[in-house]
Amino acid sequence: MTGFTKREHIVRAAQEAIAYQIRDVLDMMRADSKIDLHSLHADGGPTRNKFIMQFTSDITRVELKVSDVPESSAWGAAMQGLLGLGIYKSLDELAKLPRAQKVFRPRMKPATAKEFHNGWLAAVKRVL
Repeated sequence: MTGFTKREHIVRAAQEAIAYQIRDVLDMMRADSKIDLHSLHADGGPTRNKFIMQFTSDITRVELKVSDVPESSAWGAAMQGLLGLGIYKSLDELAKLPRAQKVFRPRMKPATAKEFHNGWLAAVKRVL
């Protein structure tokens, strides 16, 4: 931060930090499992922010499938109710219900994403 840092710079850094932290977790998961990820599913409040979703896809280098229902916990509870009331008989029936989602694919050049992530790793190292 400098004397020229503005509120929007701090907000942008916080938004980017979400993507970088997800990338760090995915890298650990990849290293432990030896499984290459091709897509992620996302829900929750930050999914309303297109910048965060696109930047996450760019930094993680995977397709990000974002539910149109940001609060999937409530949606899940409603589906449980449908099962409990016998309106639907199985999870397979529920899985056939139409679900809208937005898909974000990496658009950033891989070299740029790597450069940005390396900058993140260097910043984390300085702090720790």
